[in-house]
Amino acid sequence: MPFGLTHKQLKALDPCEEEFRAVTKVLGGPRKWNGKLITAQQARDAGVSFDNIVWAASSVARSDKQVERRLRHWMADCAARVLHIFEKECPGDDRPRKAIEAARLYADGKIGVAAWDAAGDAEEAWQFDRLCEWLSDTPPEPLALPAIQKQAA
Repeated sequence: MPFGLTHKQLKALDPCEEEFRAVTKVLGGPRKWNGKLITAQQARDAGVSFDNIVWAASSVARSDKQVERRLRHWMADCAARVLHIFEKECPGDDRPRKAIEAARLYADGKIGVAAWDAAGDAEEAWQFDRLCEWLSDTPPEPLALPAIQKQAA
């Protein structure tokens, strides 16, 4: 079932006034939107920014476990889509793949907070290793991110 928000529900999330006015205008104003659920896809099709849609979903996820689960799966899917770039650059490092798997398991309630925290600790250790490489006298290995930026250019 698609998730949607009414004008009143979005306003209750306390968005910044400028963005709220912009979204309301894009969606035809409060009267046209009045009481009608607008899904993320409908908002995107109307021209609402991706940032605003993600902000709204994240805000709702704080109090709606189903939306939180779906948002966590979406974030894991985003990471999985570019995982091949990282694995090409660092073929022996399976930490990102394990983190994506842990994110999905946590979203589904199949691992607890302790296991989720351990996955986060592993990711932080990886970031620290990269920082140490960057600060050392020897040049670090190229990161996957510049490869993504080159492809986008």
